[in-house]
Amino acid sequence: MSGTSAGAAKAMETIYKKHGKDYFRTIGKSGGQNSSTGGFAQGEAGRERARQAGSVGGKKSKPGKTTYVDYKGEKVSLLEYSRRVGVNYETIRARYKRGAPLV
Repeated sequence: MSGTSAGAAKAMETIYKKHGKDYFRTIGKSGGQNSSTGGFAQGEAGRERARQAGSVGGKKSKPGKTTYVDYKGEKVSLLEYSRRVGVNYETIRARYKRGAPLV
């Protein structure tokens, strides 16, 4: 049952029986109180550092621009094009980037 939602529910039930309903709140609080460094975003400079780090992470995680091509008079993405013609997407993408014929 390990790794399933049923297993997780059973584990939570056991934890609650042994340690009580506020177990996770308690261990989280104790972990936070044991911290001696002040954390990443301590003070005004830390908040700015956290804002910048979050901004960088957000920009990196955004999906790239979708590339469209004409296929039989219809505008389709490269992924859809690769599915319709039956050629691997990475092959189509590499050909497109080189400026080579797609098929």
